[in-house]
Amino acid sequence: MSDLPEVIVYTDGACSGNPGPGGWGAI
Repeated sequence: MSDLPEVIVYTDGACSGNPGPGGWGAI
C-alpha cells in the first residue's frame, strides 16, 4: 500500500419523473 492521502468524494443526483431526465454533480 502507498501512503496516499484519504480522499472523500461527495455526490448528489436527482431525476424528474421516474424514469426521466436526470442530473448529478460531484465535488
